[in-house]
Amino acid sequence: QNLPEDVAAQPWYIAGHSMGGGVVSAMALQDPARTRGLVLIDAALFHPVRGGFLMQVSPLRQWLQVALEHALLNNEGIFRNLLASAYGMDPTDEQVAGYLAPLRLPGTARSLASIMDGARQADPLRYEGLSVPILAIWGEKDTWVPVSELERIKALQPNIAAHIIKGAAHCPMETHTQAFADILFAWLALQ
Repeated sequence: QNLPEDVAAQPWYIAGHSMGGGVVSAMALQDPARTRGLVLIDAALFHPVRGGFLMQVSPLRQWLQVALEHALLNNEGIFRNLLASAYGMDPTDEQVAGYLAPLRLPGTARSLASIMDGARQADPLRYEGLSVPILAIWGEKDTWVPVSELERIKALQPNIAAHIIKGAAHCPMETHTQAFADILFAWLALQ
């Protein structure tokens, strides 16, 4: 909103991972003329967050924010297990520390609730009318947003460029960086 006019009007390629897939989808649906391409990475479009409906109830939302700040983010073991589930492999100490540092900043739990709200803004059924190039990259072993969700997106957008990275889980851009980069840059070169 505070960008210079010449920057604010420039076309964009937008990418979103997991819940971020819903956020960038809402952006593309809101301004398709500006969107040159949409990249969905293990995107949670149909069910953004397990138990996300609880975040809509104000007292529960506040309790969950406190629980997130004090339990999950202050317990490295629990967070390590969560990250291992997303990676499909044990994370290194450096990866755990890299995730926890920004998550431990004051106010992060409250902002995560806003992200969940933004992820719910895009109605996946509106994809049928979206006429921008879409690339979907999925981890073959994603248990958070399984490949079956990609099939649901493909049913709405048959022309989607869909790629599944073998052996990857929910974060292929981090665990299978070369395969991910090869797919992304090859698709961008065609646009």
